[in-house]
Amino acid sequence: NRLSRVFAVGGLMDIRLDAFDAPETGLVGTSVPLGVTVRNAGTIGLRGLEVGFFDGTTEAAPRLGRIGFDLSPGQTASGTFGFVSPGSFTGTLTVAAVADPLRFFPEPNRADNRLTRTITFPAAPMPPVITSPASGTCRYDTTLTVCGTAEAGTLVRLYNNGLYVWEGTATSGGAFS
Repeated sequence: NRLSRVFAVGGLMDIRLDAFDAPETGLVGTSVPLGVTVRNAGTIGLRGLEVGFFDGTTEAAPRLGRIGFDLSPGQTASGTFGFVSPGSFTGTLTVAAVADPLRFFPEPNRADNRLTRTITFPAAPMPPVITSPASGTCRYDTTLTVCGTAEAGTLVRLYNNGLYVWEGTATSGGAFS
């Protein structure tokens, strides 16, 4: 925590969040890159400027992470934070990037300090299920037909004792063989 505030003497503080890059979709449980570009449009250097990422549209929401910057007057800098979504979360998440969320630097215009993005985390597809041959069946044939079900369009790969033997895509009806 910072114990004091910065006061501008003989200069102007103006922080601008110029860009916030985030993917439209993310995979549950994997790192999602959140990138920002921040600019010091003022006449005073900014040391220890924070850009915070929040689960929601305001800095009152839970903080997901942060990036720190030191910016000279007129300087622009970029940074990326890797947010890992919870393993059980699916749906949409609105993420707010907020420059100086603790309002440490006094400035007259805070309207350009916040940008939001929405990221969709789709539910993971159900794993394929082999329906034939039955589980535990021993076969000594040189060829074997394997049938099963999966979500339509899912790529299915079959391995025999760890060796790749076949791949195909489940039909629109969810079948593969």
